[in-house]
Amino acid sequence: MSSLTRLAPIPVLTAALFLAGCSDGVGPAAIGAYEVTFGQGQTGACGLGPHSAQVGSITDTDKQDLQKDGENLVEMSCLVTGEGSGFRVAGQIDDNKNNLLVFDIPNLDTGATRDTPSLGSVQYQSADTQTVYTSPQDAPCEFFLEGSETVQDGAIWVSFRCPTVINSTSTCELGPMFPNVLIMENCDQ
Repeated sequence: MSSLTRLAPIPVLTAALFLAGCSDGVGPAAIGAYEVTFGQGQTGACGLGPHSAQVGSITDTDKQDLQKDGENLVEMSCLVTGEGSGFRVAGQIDDNKNNLLVFDIPNLDTGATRDTPSLGSVQYQSADTQTVYTSPQDAPCEFFLEGSETVQDGAIWVSFRCPTVINSTSTCELGPMFPNVLIMENCDQ
């Protein structure tokens, strides 16, 4: 079942992103990977144990194993385009097994750091969560560039943490001990 049918409406992403996709036959298919750590968070009201989930294999300095849209059940779509002084970034990676990451960064600054991050949102699901966790509007995720990470038209490699992700019964965190890492290339511009 595709992530579009599993998710509630995603207000942060436009329908055009999913209709266009990265692999619409015009250019090369999107490639990407992510690694996410999930934990208790500041409230301690998570109810789930810490765990990691990934699609492909990536660190902030090494592109180890990027997955390709349309292969091994993986579906991806992404947009990375220069706007003003930063980049508009949005997309999803879904392995159609248990792992899903949907992200939206309205203005990723090329100088974003841990101390001065760019803000955005995430929806996340793994085999351990079995349900989607979303970053609330009043506690956005923090996106920043470390190591070899970069952003340019059509490509993003970024670290992030979400101090709060919620579902209907739990409040948890993404990246409690290590930053999460996301990479996508061959994105719409």
